Amino acid sequence: MAGPHQVFAGFARSLSDPESDDGNPRRAEQVAPAPFQRAGLFGNLSGRRRAGTARLLVDSSSPRRIVATDPVRIGENLLALGALPVGAGTFDDVAATTPKPDWPWPDLVEGPVRDRIQNVGYYGTDKDLIERVEPDLILDLRYRSTGETLAGDLSDGRCGYGELSRIAPTALVDVPLEAPGLVERLEQLAKVVSLEDRVAPLVATWRARIAVLREHVVGETVSACLAWGRSLEEGAPGQEVGHIPDEEHECQLFTSLGMELTPPPEGRKAYLGGSVMVGVHGLSALTAPTLFLTLDGVPSDQVRGFLAREPLSRLPAVRQRRVFDLGWRDMRGGWFSYHWRLDVIARAFGICRLSSRGPNGSTHLAVAASGKVTAASTSGDGVATLSGPKLSGVSFETSNGSAASIDIDDAARFHLRMFPEAYSISTEGRAAAPITRDRESALERITRSYAASDVSSSSENGNVMKLTTEGAAI
Repeated sequence: MAGPHQVFAGFARSLSDPESDDGNPRRAEQVAPAPFQRAGLFGNLSGRRRAGTARLLVDSSSPRRIVATDPVRIGENLLALGALPVGAGTFDDVAATTPKPDWPWPDLVEGPVRDRIQNVGYYGTDKDLIERVEPDLILDLRYRSTGETLAGDLSDGRCGYGELSRIAPTALVDVPLEAPGLVERLEQLAKVVSLEDRVAPLVATWRARIAVLREHVVGETVSACLAWGRSLEEGAPGQEVGHIPDEEHECQLFTSLGMELTPPPEGRKAYLGGSVMVGVHGLSALTAPTLFLTLDGVPSDQVRGFLAREPLSRLPAVRQRRVFDLGWRDMRGGWFSYHWRLDVIARAFGICRLSSRGPNGSTHLAVAASGKVTAASTSGDGVATLSGPKLSGVSFETSNGSAASIDIDDAARFHLRMFPEAYSISTEGRAAAPITRDRESALERITRSYAASDVSSSSENGNVMKLTTEGAAI
């Protein structure tokens, strides 16, 4: 079933289009790269720090300013924990080769959040930029095999652990981790910033989402690939044109969902391992009926032309028009990147993801266009009831991390997919909670964490400054 991320239907639409994938207007700031300095966000950072400005609350007693050298594996997971870093690595240095230079941040990390995170570089973490945001804590990645740090590696040693630790206390997070790596990294980061109590709800939510979707896609065979458009166009004999992930890859969602991933051919392991570099002929290994393909550096209006070239044109998924943009240029994983890809996988198989948030947890549903409806809860064992148009009330059992099937007729299933807000889920002794489309929002997580702390910082002139959806400064 064609969806917004399908190559033939969705690749031609630019991220700068005025409408988002769900049909809602997309704010311009959600797609524009954030400049390093912007009036009113952080004040004058060239000299002393503005008192109380842009500070990050990591616990109730210790506001800290945190820099994350990696925007995906550190920055995204901090945001998921409700912690807003003052600086994070971006990829603004590749602006000449991509229309969206801040590409590590998926659209689930909204513009108002991105605009409040200073650029500290990435391909060569910039020590001067980190110093200018005057952090209280720096988080960097460490390779277990060599002990080298990410900042030191990407800056050719100019900004390693020693340099960072002279700016501020520096904590190292291990990379890579066992696939898919998300839970372990969340636990590591939460411990460093004293937010351990926020990990369990995140993990429970993740497992519920995986459980309900898995029931619909388990056993499906898929292929995945990241290919570089420029290399494909040049087509030099023996030239590597992309990489194909294997089951060991850190952010491999397909195997977590019980899907079969076609193995890559023999070849050179890519950076950090977990995927294999391939030439043009290696693309012939992508034999699954569904292909998740990212064509890096290919303008959206040229995608069809690339798919018409051999060997891509001969792939089963291309012939069946079952090619989807997974939205990766690098297959590392953070909380929001994982969920972005989870959305793409669900849409590729015609699955609508819904949720209902109650006072003690949430219920997550996966609704197929035809066939079953599945649900999983984060609030423990019990009985829940689904109610709404064409339903008098259908009860089902819930348990943490396990999916239950809900038997409803075709008409009710159609209306549930199209108009989820008309439906609700109630549990024993609790009022009904409305159903909405299941999505992640960095802005919502940050705003909720600040609201829960009931703490707001003040500027030099005493004005209250807090994060809002209208974009007021922190």
